[in-house]
Amino acid sequence: MLTVKTLYETDFNLWLEQTAILLKEGKLEQLDIENLLEEIEGMSRKEKDALESNLIRVLQHLLKWKYQSEKRSPSWSYTIIEHSRRLN
Repeated sequence: MLTVKTLYETDFNLWLEQTAILLKEGKLEQLDIENLLEEIEGMSRKEKDALESNLIRVLQHLLKWKYQSEKRSPSWSYTIIEHSRRLN
C-alpha cells in the first residue's frame, strides 16, 4: 500500500491531489508534513526570487529610459510594462 509519503517520491501529482484531499477532510495526522513544508517553503523562495527579478528588470529599464533617452526603444517600453504587470 502506498503511503502519502511514498507518493511524494513516486507520483508527485497524485501526492498533491491526496494532500489536498487530506487537508480538506481535516485528516492532518495522515499528511506528509515534512515534504509539505518543503514544498511550501520552496514556493515562498520562488515567489521572492521572481519578485526580486521583476523589480530589478523594471528599475534597470526605468533608469535606462531616464538616463539614456537617445537610446529609447519600444522594447524598453514593453519590458517596463510587462515586468510591472508581473509585479502586480
